[in-house]
Amino acid sequence: MWKELKNPLISFKEKLIKVLLEEKITEKKFEEIFDEVEIKLYSAGVSYGTCKELRECLKRKIVDLKVPRGKREKAVFNIMREELLRILQTPEIDLPSEVGKKGGKPYVIIFVGFNGVGKSLSVAKTAKYLKEKGFRVLIAAADTFRAAGIEQMCKYAEAVKVQVVKQRRGSDSAAVIYDAIERARTKRFDVVCADTAGRAHSNENLLEELKKVVRVNNPDLKVLVIDGLAGNDAEVQCKFFDEAIQVDCAVITKIDATDKGGVILTVANTLKKPILFLGCGQGYMDFIRYEPEKIIEEII
Repeated sequence: MWKELKNPLISFKEKLIKVLLEEKITEKKFEEIFDEVEIKLYSAGVSYGTCKELRECLKRKIVDLKVPRGKREKAVFNIMREELLRILQTPEIDLPSEVGKKGGKPYVIIFVGFNGVGKSLSVAKTAKYLKEKGFRVLIAAADTFRAAGIEQMCKYAEAVKVQVVKQRRGSDSAAVIYDAIERARTKRFDVVCADTAGRAHSNENLLEELKKVVRVNNPDLKVLVIDGLAGNDAEVQCKFFDEAIQVDCAVITKIDATDKGGVILTVANTLKKPILFLGCGQGYMDFIRYEPEKIIEEII
């Protein structure tokens, strides 16, 4: 799944090592080598800002690198590993532990993101995961804007055997979630997982509605869902939602549908917040833990 990210990074590493076997790497030579792979990194979904940061950090450590001939290959590998880990290493979140800290009060999670990124399925996956950890989970079908959004969420809720709170299409999303929280309090549910309508850059009304959802319901966790196919736009989406509501963590979906993988670097570097999980299929347990060291092993 990382092919388009892996290939340019491996090529970059090998070219550096080849030069180092003969001489030190000058700044000019480093720039030439990085220029050759930069466009491929963009194509793999690594944003311009993340590419620029990776370039500058690697340049500081590799230009004029002095290391014995027999240790040069390992030195380059270690530098690349260190810099990629610095970008990918985000704070961690143990969701079951956080839910447990609420002491009987419902833990409220809202999922936000652009249209079509997989929010509703991510709600269902999270609900099923927490249910299997022993928590009573309630879903709020608060995407009242999209045609069939409520029906889709109800279908997912039925599939994972979790109760759902809903109203009719066009209802106030903040009110739907508020009702779900009140029901959770009275019926002793541990968690409320709330879907929301997909936003777009230009839809100011939906953005104001999202701000109202947060203001009225004061969620414990605001999860930004990013499509693994988003490419360079992932950076824009991260900044857009973080500036609007200060998201707490991210989910990256559809990583099974692409060989790019660079979106993970972009999201980790832009948000610098926990990545809850990586979605890798349409099944309700099709997700994997976010493990930076494992990702690095696979790409370099």
